[in-house]
Amino acid sequence: MLYNFIICEDNEVFKNKYIKIINKIKNALNISIDIYCFDV
Repeated sequence: MLYNFIICEDNEVFKNKYIKIINKIKNALNISIDIYCFDV
């Protein structure tokens, strides 16, 4: 199963933190995740 995460954040610091958290979950659970980032 593929999961999609959409991040709408204009602050680069917070956006990078969200991506790190999602990638940790992805690696821990060995699942497929696509991350899409948009500036607000």
